[in-house]
Amino acid sequence: PDIIPTSPVLSTPPLEWPFTHITETPEAARRAVQRLDRGNVSTVALHHRLTPEVARATIEEARRHGLYTAADVKHVSADRLLEAGVDCIECVANLCSPDHPGSPTASVAGEMRRWSHLDLASDRVARLIDRLADEEVFVTTSLLNTERWCSVEAMIEEPHLEYMATVMPRAEKMIEVRQAVGKGRGKKP
Repeated sequence: PDIIPTSPVLSTPPLEWPFTHITETPEAARRAVQRLDRGNVSTVALHHRLTPEVARATIEEARRHGLYTAADVKHVSADRLLEAGVDCIECVANLCSPDHPGSPTASVAGEMRRWSHLDLASDRVARLIDRLADEEVFVTTSLLNTERWCSVEAMIEEPHLEYMATVMPRAEKMIEVRQAVGKGRGKKP
């Protein structure tokens, strides 16, 4: 298989992953990309809480260094990521992300609510799909991950949950729910 080495994620606190580079300003983003360019990566990973300004600086600096960018950014719209020149949008849920942190839809439940109201036949969606195709931007669907995070039952039955917990700290909570005490929570006596 082809292996495409991706950078540690660039994000802001609170950190979700043990391999995160804290990147809170456009200047910090540019420095992070310059450091990453000295490593063996081909793609810079932008993560959840980056602001539109930091995302833009990261993408622009990566382009200057000939690096690809993959964005799983919950608070920057797909339109703004495309304007900045992103190469890949990670997790299809990011296609309808808002442009500001602290949005009431900044949770899994909020994302699902937003998706349930999305009109796939709208002009906005058609323009976005056309733009993604015209600019040859990849979209990683992550549908299995999204489905599992939307169902506690599916997540606690995930056979690889212990492995996932090594890089996904929130998966540790699901391991706790697997235990007898966790399974009993919320049940009437």
